Amino acid sequence: MKPIYYLTAFSFVNHTALAAARVLVALYGVFLGASATIIGILVALFALLPMIAAVPFGRMADRRAARGLLTVLTLLMSAGLLVPFFWQHTAALFVTGTLVGGAYFAINILTSTLAGRHGGPGERAANFSWVNLGIAAGNGVGPLFAGFAIDHIGFRAAVLCIALFPLMTLLLIVFNRLPELDSVPRQPKPGAKRGGVMELLMHPEMFPVYMMGVYFMLSWDIFLVMTPVYGAELHISASNIGIIVSAYSVAVFVVRVLTVPMSRLFTPWQIMLLSLGLSAVAILGYGLVSTVIPLVLLAFVLGFGQGLGTPMAQTALFECSPPDRYSEALGLRVSVGMACQFILPMLAGSVASLIGIAPIFWLVGVVLLIGAYAERRRWSSKIGTATYDK
Repeated sequence: MKPIYYLTAFSFVNHTALAAARVLVALYGVFLGASATIIGILVALFALLPMIAAVPFGRMADRRAARGLLTVLTLLMSAGLLVPFFWQHTAALFVTGTLVGGAYFAINILTSTLAGRHGGPGERAANFSWVNLGIAAGNGVGPLFAGFAIDHIGFRAAVLCIALFPLMTLLLIVFNRLPELDSVPRQPKPGAKRGGVMELLMHPEMFPVYMMGVYFMLSWDIFLVMTPVYGAELHISASNIGIIVSAYSVAVFVVRVLTVPMSRLFTPWQIMLLSLGLSAVAILGYGLVSTVIPLVLLAFVLGFGQGLGTPMAQTALFECSPPDRYSEALGLRVSVGMACQFILPMLAGSVASLIGIAPIFWLVGVVLLIGAYAERRRWSSKIGTATYDK
């Protein structure tokens, strides 16, 4: 088996656990009587540690081999998932969201770094597509698994089953022969000046790429955060909510097959702008329908757009980043996105308590359209290698 396939399987299993955990935490909170505001806070906590620690973790990951870090993080993720199994209280869900979110997004930084460093520049788009294929599959399986498990075996047993997923990845770590797992990333030249975080964020080539990543994460997160609450408001069963969320991931999974051939026909910016426009239309429509089938169809359209854009944003970020700072650059992207995702669910939950959930989807859709319009001049731009003063 090719090493990149192990990395894909690793991403699939861990993201299955994350996607299932997010749905479970939201629905478990509803079951325990939590308000929409509390549900928003619970889901926002998945972004708390990544928002704070992604950049320093990225710096550390740029200096250490990945295998040991991945082992510790998968154990931490499983431990976080087990908390509500032993403590059936809303407070336990706060702990789960914080630990699982922190561990997973650190894992995501490492796996993206490994995918970018494996093989030559011509293989990066394919490598990121493979890793994102695993994530897409996990996004589909996780919510579906969580919904059916909750309906058929109850919340406590579902928690235990989901906690087993990260433990399975330990086998993938042991048997994976990806050379980059045990090697230390490229070191800076002796005497080279290492720039700060703001240098990465505000570089004219990297800032727009960061913003595109934020838009994609924003639309994905508001969809995942609000769908369980929206479904509960519409009296849709947990199983059907799982199907709706999974439709998004099925589309992402299907469209990954098109990523590499499309990258040969269109520039990364063209693909990202098309994807952002498609995502905006789907999110706007999502707040206008109230039955399962239209919600499934719009979730599929959203997944199609996201599935094309996200690997291109990752490829663009890798191409623009200094060779010895990719994990840090990715950590900054995660941190910026998580800051938005941390604030947004709490704000969305509070606003939804006052005016309902549909206006939240409309607002996000408008933001995505504005973002696509603001970057329209980059339609003819190509991704270049960023230059830095040494």
